[in-house]
Amino acid sequence: MLTEIEQMAVIQQVLDGDIEGFAVLVTSFQEGVLRMAFAITGDRAAAEDVAQEAFVSAFRHLHTYDASRATFPAWLHGIVRNASRNIVRQRKGRNLNYQTGAEASEAACPRLCPDDALGIQEQMGTLDQALASLPGEWRRAFALTEIEGISYADAAIMEGVPIGTIRSRVHRSRKFLQEALTRNLNPISER
Repeated sequence: MLTEIEQMAVIQQVLDGDIEGFAVLVTSFQEGVLRMAFAITGDRAAAEDVAQEAFVSAFRHLHTYDASRATFPAWLHGIVRNASRNIVRQRKGRNLNYQTGAEASEAACPRLCPDDALGIQEQMGTLDQALASLPGEWRRAFALTEIEGISYADAAIMEGVPIGTIRSRVHRSRKFLQEALTRNLNPISER
């Protein structure tokens, strides 16, 4: 990952005409952009489309970036957020291909014994469903801070809300997800 000073140097090079320098920014931020887009859209193909659209938009509008208002990652993630929202709106009503618990657990722990893998698959499936059912603003706040590791202050700038609102959304998301997992692990016994 590039330091802030390195980011600013690369940005200045691109603004000065070194178009290929933008590839350095893409390489540095591509993984995070994809993760955030996937967290918002819940669809791997849509996340890839969002990432491509976001980087093209960032390149075209790089001259408007103002380091005094936000860090470059915060500015870029704002573009990702907006592009993701557009994709979600376009696909509203369609069945998005959320990663299943089985796919997530296999990617995370491919060599588990079958019994352990089944338990993790069930938990990941519950977590996937809970994440997907979070209100969009809660899911975005959670993805920005907990998945991407972006500071609450930068997340607040990206979402255009006070920092306390981000804290509240993340807190509510954690509580909701914890309750969903607890319900799954301790289902109410039948009477």
